[in-house]
Amino acid sequence: MQLGGETESGMNRLQLAGVTCSWFNPSKVAYLQYETDLNAKRALERIKSLGSKQLIGRKLDVMYQPVRSLQVGNLDLNTNEAGLRRFLPSPPPTKVTWGPKSHRRVYSQYPKRAKQNTKIIAKFSEAEAARKAVKEMHETRLDPDSNDKMQVTPLVSIKLSVSSRILAAIQPQLDPLVDRTWRTDYVQIKRYEDLSKQYAQVRIFGQSRERVAKAKSAVEKLLAGHIAANGNGPITDPFYFRPSSKSFLDDLAAAHCVFIHQDLRRSVLRLYGGDTGIEQVERALVAKCAELKESFHTIFLDPEALAFAIKGGFRQIVAALGKDKVKLDIINNLKRIIVEGSTKDVDQIQEILTSCAFSSMETQIAVLSISGDGSEVFCPVCFTPPEAPIKTSCGHLYCSSCLVSQCTSADSFPLKCLGEGAACGSSITLADVKKVLSGIEYDNLFQTSLTSYLRSRTAKFQYCSTPDCDRFYRISNSEKPRTFDCDGCLSSVCTSCHQNPHDGLTCEANKALIKAAMEGDEELAKWKKDNDVRDCPKCGVPIEKAFGCNHMECISCRIHICWFCMKTFGSAGETYKHMGRTHGNS
Repeated sequence: MQLGGETESGMNRLQLAGVTCSWFNPSKVAYLQYETDLNAKRALERIKSLGSKQLIGRKLDVMYQPVRSLQVGNLDLNTNEAGLRRFLPSPPPTKVTWGPKSHRRVYSQYPKRAKQNTKIIAKFSEAEAARKAVKEMHETRLDPDSNDKMQVTPLVSIKLSVSSRILAAIQPQLDPLVDRTWRTDYVQIKRYEDLSKQYAQVRIFGQSRERVAKAKSAVEKLLAGHIAANGNGPITDPFYFRPSSKSFLDDLAAAHCVFIHQDLRRSVLRLYGGDTGIEQVERALVAKCAELKESFHTIFLDPEALAFAIKGGFRQIVAALGKDKVKLDIINNLKRIIVEGSTKDVDQIQEILTSCAFSSMETQIAVLSISGDGSEVFCPVCFTPPEAPIKTSCGHLYCSSCLVSQCTSADSFPLKCLGEGAACGSSITLADVKKVLSGIEYDNLFQTSLTSYLRSRTAKFQYCSTPDCDRFYRISNSEKPRTFDCDGCLSSVCTSCHQNPHDGLTCEANKALIKAAMEGDEELAKWKKDNDVRDCPKCGVPIEKAFGCNHMECISCRIHICWFCMKTFGSAGETYKHMGRTHGNS
């Protein structure tokens, strides 16, 4: 599971269920004998000077063999003596002798390609099956009598969903990164773009988890852009996240050849482009903030002023200044009126608050009613007749904008209705908030709610142990531990003991092994004896029998074992047959 990270990539898709299998294609060796040792050495230099020239798609491997002889390897199986002689520079050999083929299998069993080696990708349904294939098949001989071995390595792949506009903006920085990661770490970065769609895909893949994670981090750093900031931190002025700011930001971006992304989820501005342009845009944003700051004011309400505002005073303020200029915030501990306007507007509000007596207001304005008995209904947030009214599941009417404000500023959950002077207490449902929130606002509310949920349930959920990684997993019991493969930092962890995965061992056994390894061989031997832990007869890996019958299978080498006598077998059937015949039970 994941929370939103500090980049502009969407949901990651980690794929660990693939492996890469590669091996050298079949070849043969020729031994060339020359008339003199000088001719052999001269021929060696001339063959090496051929450079990248190939014979039947193969670059030859040549070695000097004392005396008067050369060994020529990596020859295609179809190479004959006549063809070899035509390819070789002078002086010609006096005799050609063929060595054995590198593989015993016939050539028809292999792809008929000119390349020196064959590479295939196999995909499994689960990551565990891929890990098992690497354990069992890596470095296995292609033939019993061959020295050539098959290389089976994990294929680590991660896909990022990225805004097409951001991907286009970072292309000048991304192209050199693509080249560098391949040259230095053999990690590939590929883009999959469709100009008609809002999002594109970036795939990062290679054989090393650590190197893929390193490349992913570099790509995400580019995707994160430069967060516009002033001297005190990121610029978060609400003006920049309203539709009305679009023309200002578009003009500013065009003037300095910079792309400005409004990250509504985190309320920050991300800048993409050249260093000079970004610096100029940031200065302009800071200057605009200073200008905007002069137009925002806060009036804190004491209990008497709050009571007056709720009973109808705020309605008078809205009537005097307009609803777009004032906001009553009673959700937080500090009750206040937020004003977007001039100091003259603030003075007018103060005059209303101080000039009208609370008692007279009770006679002038009816007590707020939502009973449906014909009396006027007021929004429980701004205490004015609802604009673009929305009725909640519990039956109270809100202004659409007020319900949005309550949802987006919430820091405690579940959200509660403020109807009946905040005495309603009913939960605001997902159906309610979906009526008024945009997709991004809804996602942001969900993220905030989820974070609150996780923090209150630390016995059930655990964050990934990698610093700054925001992924999390459900904790499992020690009897059934699972492996969590993090798609953020690409690390793996046991979901029970929160240590490195330990396939085939319980958490307790793994802890004991680690402790014994730290304390020395004597402690290890004592622990194994006390817990009946035995070494695999074939590969020596410690095996603990936690439960079940006496047929065991080594998680490392996959050999089947009779736990009674520790004899080994090639299959489960052979093991059970032996146990029934020799030991009389299973």
